[in-house]
Amino acid sequence: MRTISSLSDAVPFNRFIEENLLVDDSLRSYIDRFLLLEDWCLVCPNCLQVAHLRGLSDHCPLFLTIDEQDWGPRPSRMLKCCTEVLGYKQFVREKWKSFEVVG
Repeated sequence: MRTISSLSDAVPFNRFIEENLLVDDSLRSYIDRFLLLEDWCLVCPNCLQVAHLRGLSDHCPLFLTIDEQDWGPRPSRMLKCCTEVLGYKQFVREKWKSFEVVG
């Protein structure tokens, strides 16, 4: 994959952005970016670009969201062998009963 390495490469790309009235919303690099229509940005002013952790690539997966929802931490996972620990089921039962859930 080629990168924009010279002015001669950047000029046509920047002209394309300007001619199409796009907003260049780059987060981290030349490749990690969104090109958005100005009108869309006016309709959705709360849009937010969120970068996630890199995987095997050297680039971040990007998500464009209108409203950032924080659902809290991800649910925990447990190994099935935990249920074999003596007193585990009673412990969980007591903890669940101790919570006061409203709504």
